[in-house]
Amino acid sequence: MTELGDTLTTLLAQNQAWSEVMEEVDSSFFDRLSSGHKPRCFWIGCSDARVSPNQITASKLGELFIYRNIGNQVVAKDAAFNSALEYALFGLGVSHIVLCGHYCCGGVRAALSGESSGKHLTSWLEGMREEFTRRQLTATDVKIVEENWDIACEININFQLARLCSSQLLHDYWDTGSELSIHPILFDLRSGVLKSHNVSVSSSDAAREVAATI
Repeated sequence: MTELGDTLTTLLAQNQAWSEVMEEVDSSFFDRLSSGHKPRCFWIGCSDARVSPNQITASKLGELFIYRNIGNQVVAKDAAFNSALEYALFGLGVSHIVLCGHYCCGGVRAALSGESSGKHLTSWLEGMREEFTRRQLTATDVKIVEENWDIACEININFQLARLCSSQLLHDYWDTGSELSIHPILFDLRSGVLKSHNVSVSSSDAAREVAATI
């Protein structure tokens, strides 16, 4: 075993300082935190370190149940995603799903350009790249990629929404009589503002219509 590196040492020190502050501000905070959680919202977002769901929405710990991956993708064969969605619905009983993409997304750019850091990422982005190719957005020219980057981020959130609406888990949940609304949004790193699509999917029929777009 080696000694702790500078990065971990810093993180641990910052955590200790944070826990002390929280305890001082609210002595019962950690008692409540450890007693369980009942979030009303399942957040599907990108792994990008600049897009922290709790921070950009000023949400408290325990208010969001969060699943993140590169490109905020909904992949039908992803067991991690399906288990998170199933638990969010039938375990936690959430009534809202927020599907959050963001501008300046590196995953979207990689799918646009065909450039990635390895075979696993290339495979992960394949569905997104196929959608961009279908829409004639893919390119190797850097200028063309840059010009289409924002458009591709917007297309991707709609693409992932359609994928999500194809999940049988959603329809099974609605069939129980449970209320559920899905909200696609985009975070703009250049302004710090979340952009709503002003669209919500709140029924099986509406979900099937959206799913039919892919």
